[in-house]
Amino acid sequence: MDYIFILSHLTLFSLSHTATVAFNAAKNNNNNNKEIVRASRPMSYISPRYYSSSVSRTQNNNVLPSSVGKFLTISDPCGGLVEESLHAWFITGFTDAVAKGGGCFKISLVKDPRNRLGWNIQAFFSINLHLKDLDLLKQIQVYFGGIGAVTCLKDKCYYVVSSLSQISNTIIPHFDKYPLISQKQGDYLLFKDVVSRMLNKEHLTQEGLEQIVAIKASLNLGLPEKIKQAFSSVIPVQRPTTFKPVIPHAKWMQGFTTGEGCFYVNIFKSSHHKLGFQVRVEFELAQHIRDSLLIESVKDYLCCGIVSSYSKGMVKFKCIRFTDISSIIIPFFKEHYPLGNKRLDFVDFCIVVKLMEDKAHLSEEGLEQIRSVKAGMNTKRVD
Repeated sequence: MDYIFILSHLTLFSLSHTATVAFNAAKNNNNNNKEIVRASRPMSYISPRYYSSSVSRTQNNNVLPSSVGKFLTISDPCGGLVEESLHAWFITGFTDAVAKGGGCFKISLVKDPRNRLGWNIQAFFSINLHLKDLDLLKQIQVYFGGIGAVTCLKDKCYYVVSSLSQISNTIIPHFDKYPLISQKQGDYLLFKDVVSRMLNKEHLTQEGLEQIVAIKASLNLGLPEKIKQAFSSVIPVQRPTTFKPVIPHAKWMQGFTTGEGCFYVNIFKSSHHKLGFQVRVEFELAQHIRDSLLIESVKDYLCCGIVSSYSKGMVKFKCIRFTDISSIIIPFFKEHYPLGNKRLDFVDFCIVVKLMEDKAHLSEEGLEQIRSVKAGMNTKRVD
């Protein structure tokens, strides 16, 4: 969705020129433009309580390569229509990034006395995001042809595909053609195995049920304690492993960064700087340590940054060298900009980088402007 942003003097700019606008806004800092206005949220109405959507399957008149997907057209309350398309590798990269708690490939196993075997099994493909990224979730739904449903409750939104035929005919063909490169590929292969068994009605026999439980035991976070007790004799299957991954496409990086990237402005005390503070811009991507090879591949792909362990069982790619930020990170994401709410953080990040290029961070006034931009970025963004 070609979001429209409001910058200084309420002038409207297309986000296809976002980075240029951001840079120019900061550049005017030395020309009596003392107020830097951060990028505002996409202008679309969202019910604060509950929203449900199921997009119908329609053939779009725009003929696109199969790797690009379909257009999502959204009405802007200020008038006019804007369009955006999702690349197939964006979908895969975004799915690679989504944490286990965020959904993706799930097998539900629930006690059901109405079932002959006493258990109900269902397969789900799901993605859970913050409500701020509702539009992005709807775009993902449209990419998959409108199957499934998008629902929102409080500050969360959910995209769920639960139809076995839709999973088999749409979700699985996508991830077969554009495979995941994180360890989540192991979850996908186990999930795909269960779906195949369910299509063959194997889950309706005791033996088939126990085989599916053995697969579920190695999927995502494994079996809940109650199911372990109910199937105490079941031995988990061996989990498939992803070896040395290779970044397949720039759009994979776009999707992965949309899901997991962080454009961060760090302001900290420094006795080596005249104002007593140092400003550092940072780009980060973090994953569980089991995907350390994937993070190393990101470093190799971008040709900058470092990889290090942090917290417990986590690994992070971080780029903090200013020349790499300005000459590699920003040009790359100007061409393959993050989507959703992350897009707004990238715009603010560009503003700060331009201020620093103009040495504004070395003055009290410039430092205060950077503080103002930083105050509304990432988790602090409320507009």
